[in-house]
Amino acid sequence: MLFRSDVNPYSAIGINEDTAGFLEVVALYCLLQDSPDLWDEEQDVIEQNQTEVVNRGRASNAKIIEAGAEYPLLEWLQQHLNAMQPLATLLNQSYSTDLYRQALNVMQTRIDDVDETLSAQVIADTMEQGGTWSFGSYMANQHIESYEQHVLSPETLAYFEGLTQTSLAEQQQLEQDTSISFEDYLSKFR
Repeated sequence: MLFRSDVNPYSAIGINEDTAGFLEVVALYCLLQDSPDLWDEEQDVIEQNQTEVVNRGRASNAKIIEAGAEYPLLEWLQQHLNAMQPLATLLNQSYSTDLYRQALNVMQTRIDDVDETLSAQVIADTMEQGGTWSFGSYMANQHIESYEQHVLSPETLAYFEGLTQTSLAEQQQLEQDTSISFEDYLSKFR
């Protein structure tokens, strides 16, 4: 999908600031929309739309069904992106930033040119690297450098080591307790 905000393989933490800003605008946009009960037939349409976007989201003739009508995906995306603009402006003003406008501009670029999408970049880089495995290894090596720059303080390291020991002890206790049902075990484990 052009707006897809999945894990970004180019970011060491899986997301960048533009995507995070865009997700904030989307969350506010969704919050302010009417949200009637979801019926089974509507769930079927949502699943059909998801399949269309996953399988054909970059195709120029991809379609979305909404309220019983079919729309070209790019028009549907543009309509919603336009509706989000005032919210991005409000968030920018509230936080004295330009992040939210910039985030919508990035998404607009992806609507205007499918080659600007993350999926297009991943496809191109996967081909350049000689396959999925090679691309994944290349990106992992790139991110190692980023991770190595962030050394944990002794206090933070001790905190996480303590959490690890507590978690392992709780796991061992749960695994040894055979007097509870599997359902109870799962609820305690979670």
